Amino acid sequence: MILSDPVELLLPTTIHLMVVLTVLLVMAFRSAAGTVMRRLRFVWLVLLVWGYVGSVPKLTDLLLADLEGSPTQNQALSLQRDEATAIIVLSSGEMRTPGGTTRIRHDVMGWERIHGGVRLWRQTGGKMIFTGGPPGDPSQSIAAASSRIAQDMGVPVSATVLASEAWNTEQELHAIQLQLKDHRGPIYLVTSAVHMPRALAIAKSAGLPVTPYPVGFRQIAHHSWRTWLPSNSTLERAGAVLHEWVGLWVYRIKRSS
Repeated sequence: MILSDPVELLLPTTIHLMVVLTVLLVMAFRSAAGTVMRRLRFVWLVLLVWGYVGSVPKLTDLLLADLEGSPTQNQALSLQRDEATAIIVLSSGEMRTPGGTTRIRHDVMGWERIHGGVRLWRQTGGKMIFTGGPPGDPSQSIAAASSRIAQDMGVPVSATVLASEAWNTEQELHAIQLQLKDHRGPIYLVTSAVHMPRALAIAKSAGLPVTPYPVGFRQIAHHSWRTWLPSNSTLERAGAVLHEWVGLWVYRIKRSS
């Protein structure tokens, strides 16, 4: 859990940060009274605690589990073949380069969502609705790129729909609500498990009666004493949790104002 590769020791890592803060803390408490180092002892202590809390897999996993829910929840769904089914797949990836030109590249979450959506479609049938801009030429959107991957996996072109005229989840789901206003079949929402609470809140405000189908669970299945040790991979997971919590609260504030 601490290092995935010993080569990481040659890079600035969480472990190095913890060692440096520990050394500074010890030096501060051993310094003479009245010195700058001595006065900063509680600063080093707070930073050390902060660094530990943010880099320990166990603590991040508690927050992830709260957002994601049970990793087995999809197994409890009663899936039936119904050609009136609509499966909304929220795409994820890069749409533009720093220079402003369009370049579609799916990230890990994007691939997980496509594969999860196709897996669901194979059981239910119906249509798959892929989201993702940039607005403009639909064929150059991340929605189109996601659709093409699904087609390579056996989904017919006639079973795919693009919703590419939006920049974010809120715009996407409100646009889809207009497309599905007369829909009578089941509607499933496929997105990353950590993103699902925010996506569900937006879908509810848009009047979309969706059934969640989360994919890409990131919580740790089995814990050991090692999950209480700082890990170089935890910051990325902690960042995903923080992003979703902040996004969820910002959305709630916007809706209440």
